[in-house]
Order: sequence, then structure tokens, then C-alpha cells
Amino acid sequence: MRILRSFLSVGLTLIAAAGGGWAGTYVRARLQGEPKPEFRIRHTNAAGQEFIGLQVTLVHFLPGLAAALLSRPRWLGAFLGSFTAGALINEQYDDHLLTLLESLQPQTTTAPQLVPDA
Repeated sequence: MRILRSFLSVGLTLIAAAGGGWAGTYVRARLQGEPKPEFRIRHTNAAGQEFIGLQVTLVHFLPGLAAALLSRPRWLGAFLGSFTAGALINEQYDDHLLTLLESLQPQTTTAPQLVPDA
């Protein structure tokens, strides 16, 4: 029972962080006259293939998770942290964060492939 409660708590915190980021972005868009953010689960890529996924903006999501670690109840801290980040930070910083995270990853090298003699 304790394991189920832990999983539900983590799930609720993640959902609260994602929802808070979206709600903060929505409030900022309404106040500044920007287009409202869309909440979609079904997406289509450039090749025309459909896939299901939740697009989360990291610059809104990560502050919510950090706030969740510092607060009780965790879901409320996650929502308020993401909401504040969504209301104050524009999505263009997400590209900068992703570039920074990619530059921190170690460069992978491919192993030489062995070709059998014919």
C-alpha cells in the first residue's frame, strides 16, 4: 500500500508541475495579448506521422519540481512553482536550456563496424 501511495504522490506532483506551467503560460498570454498555449496530446510531425505525447516546457517544469522538493504538500509546491515560472519566463528560453543540456552531454563515438570477408 505504501508503494502505491508513493507512485500516486509522484504522479500527482508531475501532473501538477505540467499543469502549473501551462496555466502560468496561459495567464501570461492573456495579459500580454499573445496567442494562447494549446494543450494537445496528439501531435503530427513533419513527415505526417501522428504520435501521442505531452509536450512539457522544461523552463516551466523544472522550477516546479524544485519547488516540490522544498514544500509540503509537494503537488501544491510543484503547481505554484511551475505556475510562477510559466507566468514570468517565455518559452524561447527553453531552446537555450536544451542547447546547454546538449552541450553538457559527453560526445558519443560509434564503434567501428566489422565487415565480414566475402
